[in-house]
Amino acid sequence: MKICVSGTANVGKSTFINDFLKEWPIYKKADNSYREKVKKDPKVKLNKEGDEDSQKIIRDAIIDQAAAYTKKDNVVFDRCIFDYFAYTMWMNNYGKISDLFVEQQLPIVKETLKLYDIIFFIPLLDKYPIEIVPSEDGLRELDPQFRSEVDNIMKAMYSDYVKMDTKKVIFPNEDCPAMIELFGSREERIQMAKLYINANGKPFGESDSLIADAIKKT
Repeated sequence: MKICVSGTANVGKSTFINDFLKEWPIYKKADNSYREKVKKDPKVKLNKEGDEDSQKIIRDAIIDQAAAYTKKDNVVFDRCIFDYFAYTMWMNNYGKISDLFVEQQLPIVKETLKLYDIIFFIPLLDKYPIEIVPSEDGLRELDPQFRSEVDNIMKAMYSDYVKMDTKKVIFPNEDCPAMIELFGSREERIQMAKLYINANGKPFGESDSLIADAIKKT
């Protein structure tokens, strides 16, 4: 199963992934992230400095990484095409990326989302503040306003996912990954993940649900 952990900078994605891998050791973290490509190419611009050329490189790296695994693999991705599009939208809002470029990305984003099974989305919530700290690779944007603005875009995109109709802008109507919001402490986030993934690392099905399990115990 292919699982992505998404969210703006400094919401605890890496921490959650580390905790997830301890809870479900049959999983591994995906190799060849876009960050590795960025490190090798100093011309690639990130975050507030991003542009269309850099976003294309990041997009292609994210797609290549997702396509390198099958859904039979048990793998966790730190960010995915969902995050890519949120940052693209932020750049578009500030005139760094054209409306045409955004429009061209939509079918690519929809098709790429089909490559994932689950997206765990970690939003910014005032009730659960996280100290902003630099990343080890130095690629994390520390501006709190930027961080908050990207989070707001992601929340709007998540709202697109929960629409009950079929007129979704970002998400495909078929083969759409499940998108699950996580929040709380480190322990609470793992407990929330357990509501959707069983002890064997598989998603709960209709015949293998927590409700069904509770009924068996009564």
